[in-house]
Amino acid sequence: RDGLPIVQRLLERGLDSNDPHLPLLLWWAVEAHALDAREQVLKLFATAQAWERPLIRVAILERLMRRYAAEGSEAGYTACAQLLASTPAPERGRMLAALDQGLRDRPNAARNREAEKLPPKLAELLDTLWKDNPTGVTLICLAARLGQQMAYDRAIALATDPHIPQATRLTLLSLLGEMGKPTCVAPLLKLLEGNEPEAVRLAALNALQSFENDEIADMLLRSYPKLSSRLRSRATEILLSRKTWARAFLQAIDTGRFPAQEVSTEQLRVVALHKDRALDNLVHKHWGNIQAGTPEEKLAEVRRLNNDLRAGTGRVAEGRVLFRKHCATCHKLFGEGESVGPDLTYANRKDRDYLLLSLVDPSAVIRKEYLAYNVQTADGCFFSGLIVEQTPNAVTLLDGKNQRIKIARNKIESMQESPLSLMPENLLKQLTPQELRDLFSYLQSDTPPRIERGD
Repeated sequence: RDGLPIVQRLLERGLDSNDPHLPLLLWWAVEAHALDAREQVLKLFATAQAWERPLIRVAILERLMRRYAAEGSEAGYTACAQLLASTPAPERGRMLAALDQGLRDRPNAARNREAEKLPPKLAELLDTLWKDNPTGVTLICLAARLGQQMAYDRAIALATDPHIPQATRLTLLSLLGEMGKPTCVAPLLKLLEGNEPEAVRLAALNALQSFENDEIADMLLRSYPKLSSRLRSRATEILLSRKTWARAFLQAIDTGRFPAQEVSTEQLRVVALHKDRALDNLVHKHWGNIQAGTPEEKLAEVRRLNNDLRAGTGRVAEGRVLFRKHCATCHKLFGEGESVGPDLTYANRKDRDYLLLSLVDPSAVIRKEYLAYNVQTADGCFFSGLIVEQTPNAVTLLDGKNQRIKIARNKIESMQESPLSLMPENLLKQLTPQELRDLFSYLQSDTPPRIERGD
């Protein structure tokens, strides 16, 4: 009775839009009353006037839609309908996206969900929007999550249509993998056979990993030699993630069908999680012992590399090329690269011994925020990566190749902290002594080399 009017006045004055803290604090104040004072909250914010207030528009309305959708109740959906009805036409896309995100946040969200019985007002609004724009990707995702078969069929049709914009196809392919209905397996497999862009085929591969279907492994094994190196690498990770698929893949390598050298030590780590002696024997036969070396072996490797570094000078420009090839997938340096691991710009780069030890034995010290987790699903699939997002409905991992993997909580059998870093141990072994000197010259430089036009 007293708190909400105060929050409303603070929001309406609009002086705090650029403050780093106050907009979120104001939202928390609204959220605290969103359920027990639902009618009062909607009276304040489900209005055309609320959209005219910049701070309310930025800090409150989308979050409020997401919160009510995540509730998953008739009262919550009715509140969503009121918010949507008060939304100006140009802003509906944002609110539909918030509604869709809220559905994904539901604690009881389940795959293969039957069509939900929505309050008449929300059902009528969504039906009108569907008739106006039956190809809108946000609306398709939203309706599919609500169990509408028509929307799910539309998602399959658009995701597999080469004439549809690629960004739309990628979004819908992600949806299909998340929804997990077996009817999409055959269309997804056809994408691997067809003349599709690599990004589309990669998205299809990612979606297919969600299904325990031996037809997928058969197709991957048939297609493997014809795939690009990037797709072969992803296919390898998918085949090794399930015990029966890993057996078929490793046996194919054992018979000489595929070259063993294409499979990296990091990719083979997951095989040990299957706890299968026959698989372990195949790994040992073709790759040897892939366990971490002893401390003595690692110290010897550091000494050897130190000798190579002292034997000559490095070239910074060539080192930058090597950084982009071997390190930038996970690390940033001078603003270039990804953020899977620590930003090396601010690391202790001038200390050569520190750098060498970090590269030779990356699992010796792992900062808390970069701890990896091994996740096993109920159908026997293994995933590994950093936890980058958690909701009541799902856990999202980021793997060593900067790929996001979203796993529904109702599918997780176990989730355990990994003792190993996502960073590979043998990164430097593939470099020549001169390449090693070049890489360290760049890693220890004060500023990036001058970038030539077209570089």
